[in-house]
Formats: sequence, structure tokens, C-alpha cells
Amino acid sequence: MQSNNISYFNARSKRLLLATLGLIWVVRLLMLAQIPLIDNSESRYAEMARKMAATGDWVTPRYIGNQPFWAKPPLSMWLSGAGIKLFGENEFGARIFIFLASCAILLLLYSWIKGIKGKDTALAATFILATSSAFVITSGTVMTDLPLCASTTLAMVAYWHAIHRKSKWWGMVFFIALGLGMLAKGPIALVLTALPIGIWLIGSRRLIEGIKCLPWISGVLLALAIALPWYVLAEIRTPGFLNYFIIGEHWDRFLIKGWNGDLYGNAHSEPPGTIWYFGLISLLPWTLIMPYLIFKIPRVFQNIQSEEKPYLGYLSAWLVSPLLFFTAARNIIPTYALTGIPAGAILFFELTALTNDKTTNRIVIRYLKWGAAASTILITSTWLLFSYFPDRMHKQSQREMVKYIESRSDLKEIPLSYRGKPLCSAWFYRKGQVNFIDDEGIKKLFCNHHPDLLVVPARTDSAQPPLIHDHFTQIATIGRFSLMRENVNQNSDLVAAEKGNP
Repeated sequence: MQSNNISYFNARSKRLLLATLGLIWVVRLLMLAQIPLIDNSESRYAEMARKMAATGDWVTPRYIGNQPFWAKPPLSMWLSGAGIKLFGENEFGARIFIFLASCAILLLLYSWIKGIKGKDTALAATFILATSSAFVITSGTVMTDLPLCASTTLAMVAYWHAIHRKSKWWGMVFFIALGLGMLAKGPIALVLTALPIGIWLIGSRRLIEGIKCLPWISGVLLALAIALPWYVLAEIRTPGFLNYFIIGEHWDRFLIKGWNGDLYGNAHSEPPGTIWYFGLISLLPWTLIMPYLIFKIPRVFQNIQSEEKPYLGYLSAWLVSPLLFFTAARNIIPTYALTGIPAGAILFFELTALTNDKTTNRIVIRYLKWGAAASTILITSTWLLFSYFPDRMHKQSQREMVKYIESRSDLKEIPLSYRGKPLCSAWFYRKGQVNFIDDEGIKKLFCNHHPDLLVVPARTDSAQPPLIHDHFTQIATIGRFSLMRENVNQNSDLVAAEKGNP
């Protein structure tokens, strides 16, 4: 498809979009260090990355208690671990390379669309993606989803160039992206790339051409060279990994309702089809234009030029493929729609532009201005909320609890334990120096002849169970948790008395 440069914006409108985009991403950069690591998903990946950086073991991610983590490949943890090595064991270090990967997606998308539809369309599409809810959230979150999205986006752009330019070089880039996708989230990267390409090739009757345009032998070998060594090493280091990861994480998780084979948390149980709802909210605030687009569908189809059909079809297949694939899945989360969001951002702008007969029209500019205002208000409000009301985040992270303990010279050297399920942010901020124990473990604290700190769900001191109330003194309550200090002399006397009276 030849480049079709269409001008939508005057110089003032372009400056507005660029200034808004710059403001939003500066704020997002500041938030990398400001927002605490959230329990439990983000803090879990950050803690495993911290362990990789601290131990030098970059092969086996380690969960709580040094347990091998088989649920995901390590690319996101490598990125976070590298950031921690460079910037220290903090939120910024854990998030910065994830953020830079999101910037790479925006630059790649802009370059690709600029070559097809010109600078204005590229700017608008990039702006929509950069300000969509799912992209803003994942761009600074320590999870596997953004690296997966970067891999599939690179693969989709590379394939477009490979088939239209007959370029072996872009064909090799396509296989590099697949190799990276296997390290980002596993075989699902292959599915979320092959499915949209397959749909598009069949729909456009270019299947044979689409297969022949790729350097299969050298490309597959290159992809294997990127991904296979880690998979082999992971199975050698911790036998059983491949069975759990391939069967459990890629079959049972999605098809068994309430799957209880998850070794590291609780499976999510959603009604079939929920992924379509997740897709809609992932593109907020831009999906608010959908009623207008639906109303204008006849005009949209009327205005589509024949040379644009392959391009729009490619974007459509790219957008809906993750939604189609996960339609029957029950154990899903909103970020499963993320790989289609880059295409969705482009498609939303293209369809909006096609609602008017004129190439330069007021509705396109108005649409982007309202979206720019909404996005700016949303992200700056979030930033201000975290800046002036940090207590809002105490319920989701243990950063303030650990910070309080380490600010007290009389507390920071005392061993720390939590009653109940593991909270990975406590592991991260305490640099692994924390225990998670049940009531039997609490009783054992009484016998170790030194004081202990215990964090428990927040209640009034008198409302704590006798095991806690009778043996600990409450020091502080932060968020949903209370910090207790052991009454060590009283407990030692009690233990001695019990030993003397069997």
C-alpha cells in the first residue's frame, strides 16, 4: 500500500497534541517512582526481579521462600532486574525499562503509520494509544503484559513490511519478535501473532503469498536461538517446569473454571465473553466515541477507498484476535486484551476520519481535543491524588509499613513477620527479610528469646485475638494492617512456666 499523506491538523493543533502527549508522559514518568508497588501481581514480579539482580541467577525466577516460579518466562523480570541493577532496589528501577518498552511501541507505531498514511494520522493514532487506559496503566507496571505487547506489535509491523516490501530483513525481524514473545509470555505470543495474520491472509485471499514472504528456515532458527536456550535451562534447573507452564498455564488456566492448579495465587473466574468488555475499557476514554461510530457505519463504509481495505482489514484482524481467542476463556484479566490495543488506537482514528466526506474536518479535531482534555485531567488527577493523599495507596502496598519500621532505630533491626498470606511488596521493600507465618508460627516466636515484630490485619487492640492481644503491644496502624511488638519478657516467663509444668 502506498503512502497516503492526509493533513488533518494545522500547526496549532499539532502543538496542542504534542504538548499534551509530552505532559502526560512526563507525569507518567514521575509516577514510576511515586506509586508504591501494588500487591500482589506487580510486587510479585518486582520481588522476583530483585532476587535475580541480588543473586545473579537470571535463569530461574524465585517466588516466596525461594520457590521456583514456573508461571511466566523471565523477559519482564530481566527488564526490571536490569533497572534495579542500574537504579537500585526501588520502584523506579523496577519499572523504568517497562516504561521504555512502552515508548518503543509508540515510536514503532508512529514510524509505521507515518509511512502508510502520513504524519497527521501517525500522530493521532500514537496519541490515542499513549492515552488509552490500559496502555497508561501497563506502561509503568511490573508485569508481563507490556513486554508481550511490545513483541506482538513488532511482529505485526514487521510482517506488514515483509509482505508489502518483499523484505527478507523484515521477515527476520518478525521471527526476532516471536522469539522475544516466547520469552515475554510463552506460546501465547505465537498465537496472538499467527491468528490475526492468518485471518487477514485468508480474508484477503493472500495465504500463499503470505506464507512465501517469510524466510522460514533461517527465521525459525533465529527465533529458536533467542528463546530455546532459556526453556532448556529452566527445565534442567527445575524439572517439571515445561509440563506446568505448557499444560497448566496455557490450557487448564483458560478452559477450566476456577482452575485450582495455580501454584502462585487464585485463578480468576469470569463469564465467557468478558474479554470483550475488557477490550472496551482498555481503550477508554476513546471508546466513548463508539456510539457515534456505530451510528455512522454506513458513511464509513461508503468512504473507504479500495486501496485502504487491506490496511483496515489488517488492523481489524489485529484488534479482534485476542478478543476472539479469549472469548471462551474464564480465567482472564483485563490486560489480556492489550495486544490488540495498538491496532485499536489506529482503527478508532481512521474510522472517525471516515465519518466525514472531507479529508480535513472539524469532527476529527474536536474528537482529539476532547480526548486530550479527558486524558490530561484523568492522569494529572491521579498523580495529584497520589502526591497529596498517599494514604490512599497504603491499603494496596506495604511500602509505608516498611518505611515506618526502618525509620525507627528501635525497630528496624528486629525480625519482622506477617500473619497470614504473603504480601510480596513486604518482601520487596524489606529486601527479603520478612517471614509469613500462621498461628503455630506465632507461638514459636515466643521461644526464640528475642523480640519480634508482627504485622496483622488492623483491628483495635482489644479486638485482636487472644494469641495477639495477650502477647503483643500495638505500635502503629498503617492502611489495613497493624504493627505489633512482642512482649518478650512476658512470653519468656510464660514459656518457662509451661516447661516447668508439663
